[in-house]
Amino acid sequence: MSDEAWQRGVEDLADGAFWEAHEGWEDVWRGLPESSAREATQALIQFAAACYKVRQASDDREEAAMQRGMERLLEMGRGHLERAEELKPPETTWDHALLRQKFDRLERILEAWQEDESLDEVVEDVENVADELAEVLQSFEKGVE
Repeated sequence: MSDEAWQRGVEDLADGAFWEAHEGWEDVWRGLPESSAREATQALIQFAAACYKVRQASDDREEAAMQRGMERLLEMGRGHLERAEELKPPETTWDHALLRQKFDRLERILEAWQEDESLDEVVEDVENVADELAEVLQSFEKGVE
C-alpha cells in the first residue's frame, strides 16, 4: 500500500477536497488484497464521495438528486464497513467503530438536509465531520489495517 497515497487522501479530506480524497484512496484500495483493510478503505472512498455530493449541490446542482446520491453512497459505504468488520483479524489496531460513528453523523446530516436544513449549514456540518475523521486517520500512516 502506498503510504503517500494514503496520506494524500487524509490531507485532501481535511482540506475539503472530497473528490481528490476519494481518488487518492482508490489508488490505495487497488493495491490491497481482499481483506478488512481493503473493505475499510472502500468505505472511506464512499464516505468521501458522499461528502462530495454536498459540494456538488452547493455548486448549483439539484439538491434532491445529490441527497439521493449521498444516501446511496452511505448505504454502500456501510456495506463495505460491515464486510471489513467481518474480515477483521483479531490483532488489528483499527477500530471500525470510529468510522461507523462518522457514517452515523453523515446520515443525521443527510436527514436534516432532507428536512430542509439550509445547504450552508449542511456544508459546514459535513466539513466538520470530515475534519474529525481526518484527525483520526492521521495516526494511521499505512491506512486502515
